[in-house]
Amino acid sequence: MTSVAVALAACIAFGVSDFLGGTTSRRLAPLTVLLVAQTTGLVLIGLTVLVFGGAAPDASFLPYAFAYGAVGVIGVAALWRGLAVGMVSIVAPIAAAAALIPVLVSLAEGERPAMLQVVGMACVVVGVILVARSPDGGGAERGGAGRGVAAGVGFGLVAAVCFGSLIVFLDEAASEDVLWAALGGRIAAVVLVVVAVIGVRHPIEARREDLPGLLAIGAIDMAANVLMAAATTVGLLSVASVLISLHILVTMGLARVVLQERLVRVQRIGVVAATVGAVILSAA
Repeated sequence: MTSVAVALAACIAFGVSDFLGGTTSRRLAPLTVLLVAQTTGLVLIGLTVLVFGGAAPDASFLPYAFAYGAVGVIGVAALWRGLAVGMVSIVAPIAAAAALIPVLVSLAEGERPAMLQVVGMACVVVGVILVARSPDGGGAERGGAGRGVAAGVGFGLVAAVCFGSLIVFLDEAASEDVLWAALGGRIAAVVLVVVAVIGVRHPIEARREDLPGLLAIGAIDMAANVLMAAATTVGLLSVASVLISLHILVTMGLARVVLQERLVRVQRIGVVAATVGAVILSAA
């Protein structure tokens, strides 16, 4: 399986898991969805490492793996919450602004962006502003008449920051062993979710008929993470980033077909601008 095929598989898996996680969080408490899904992923990756994994690599990968797992689960929680309270077609492209983070980090380190990167940043910023607008004030995150900020925008921005940081940590963690990196990250994620559940004393309420869907979300999300880790190590990181960033198109496509979501004209322009900008930044 080529690196391009691996990245495309990760793209599809992320798109599906984000859509399922977000829509399920409209019916169930987000912490319930996260706990079951993340624990499912931990069991699966643990069994995979036990059967197919080699000896554990040097412990130097652990800080990166734990950081990857921590920012990853925070990003997923923010994204799923955003998809639950807002329109998928608005929140998903905002989360794609994650492509800005590696560029901003390089700027902070003194690097000068190429012209193509400047164009990509401009597209993302303009796209986020346009897509975030609530045309009639309905479902806005702040009160008042007229236009406001569309519901879920704040969660989308948090997800963008987390996902932008995630790729940096994951690339370092997976350089020694993909499976062990995924296992370390998922352990950190589950610990964080358990702490959150205990801290807020949140009851875990899921009906028996909800379990198959929750288990599926966990399995697909875990597969997506393993595929992403593999794609960043077996091929060019720039190519993998571009292809994986297209997962928002899968999420938005499902929202259009399943939820019949519709955007006003200015928001459609914003979606296109944000998506194009994310691809440019990932490729630059």
